[in-house]
This record gives sequence, structure tokens and C-alpha cells, in this order.
Amino acid sequence: GIGAGMKAYAVFVIRQGYNANNSVYHFQAGIDEKGRTHERFKALANASLKLARPYGNLLNRAEPVRAPVAVITNSDYQVPLAGTKVDTTGLWDRSYGGAYGWLKRAGYLPRMIEIKNTDKLDPGQFKVAMYIDPGLMGAREADMLTDYMENGGTLIHSGWPSDAGLLGTTTPSHKRFRANFSSGYCKSYRKGNRLSFFRNGERFDFQSRSPLFVWELPEGAEVLVRVPQGGWAFSRQAVGKGVLIKANCDFSRVYNTARLYKMT
Repeated sequence: GIGAGMKAYAVFVIRQGYNANNSVYHFQAGIDEKGRTHERFKALANASLKLARPYGNLLNRAEPVRAPVAVITNSDYQVPLAGTKVDTTGLWDRSYGGAYGWLKRAGYLPRMIEIKNTDKLDPGQFKVAMYIDPGLMGAREADMLTDYMENGGTLIHSGWPSDAGLLGTTTPSHKRFRANFSSGYCKSYRKGNRLSFFRNGERFDFQSRSPLFVWELPEGAEVLVRVPQGGWAFSRQAVGKGVLIKANCDFSRVYNTARLYKMT
């Protein structure tokens, strides 16, 4: 986090103590209720001795080098909503943090873009953008995402392809966006389903940590990840001058859970 430009961090808690009922108040603190230090205290001491003291002023002046990658959010559609095909509160709580974590772990420091507050998604600024779709979006946002792809951007899309706005109204902008996705829904798998990724003749198996929705493969699309039981999980296709990478599951969520530390 510090290497990515973070200027400060909070630690909770430094020292354990007692609650009003005399039970121990503890969160694996660096110092226990008797004043004894533990492993977490060493980590705090190292942060001070090896980072803050010798490099504090330098870190305060440092600016992060950001990759031409964006994670697009849409806060109007990330509150509890009727009519969406996915859990919007879970999307906001876990999925977007996972998307950021996935890209960060892959070596990219993405920008978080609130689509309401921008006029245009410029492929010259963002070569790749990721959007987690709850199944509803505004006409303006639908046009922005379509324009971004047609003008040369690569959109990684997961979730349910939107075909209407908050009031359930489908506009020409929604139809234009939705035309890039298959209209035929086949079946779904529960989370934990095995997926297979092939690269240079090698096969890599991993599990989906979210439900998997399988659609008919859009015409001209290339399968990137397959479902051994049948169907596809990821595809890639041309849209104008750009590319649409479609993910049929919320693959990045695991990067915002404790399962991250058990991944192989």
C-alpha cells in the first residue's frame, strides 16, 4: 500500500485491555492487556524503523505511477435495488475491492473512475477498463461504455449485461450496448465450479468463487476460459476498434477476501 502511494495507515488496536464487564478486549493487538509484546508489535516497530524514520519525508513527496487501467464504478446502481440480476450491495462491498486488488496484484495500479463524474472514457488515457454490471444502468453510461469500446478501448465486463435503467425503461442506448452480448441465456452453476484456462497448449484449472452464468457464445467471440461441465466462462470479441472481454462470473471477488492468502 505504501509503495502504491498511500501516505498513512491505521492500526487497530495497539494494546488490548478490558471491557466494562471485565472481559478481555482484544483484536490480536501488538501489546496484550498485561503489557507483553507479540508478533504484531514487531511489525509496527519495523514499519517505524525501516520506513517512517529513514524515508518518511521522501514517502510524503512520492507520487504513484499509475497504469493506463481503470475500474469504473456507478454509485447510483450500487445501493439495494429491485430489478437487478446480481447483489448490488455485495458488488459494492466486495466485488469492486476485489477488482482493484486483482489488478494491483497483477502489477497494475488502476484508477477508480466514478462514471457519473466523467464526460468521456478516453481509450488514449485508459487502454483497459473494468466494469461490474448489476444488470441496470443509465442510457448515458451505456453510450459511454459502447463508445469507449468502439473507439479502441478494451472493456472487461462482468455481471449481468444491462438492458434498462432504474425505472425499467430500455432506450436505444441500452439496445446499442446490449447488442454486443449474447441474448441467449443457457444455465448457471453455483459458486465453487471448476474452470479451465488454456494457454500455449497448457491447461490451468481454478475455481469460481461466485455463481457462474453461462450464455450462448456471441458470434465471432474467442473462448478464453472454459467450463469443463459445458460452456464458457470468459470470451473475447472485437467491438469497433476495441475489444470486449466478457466474464460470466465475479472472478475478482476472491482478491477482497481471506481466501486470497490460500490461493495457489
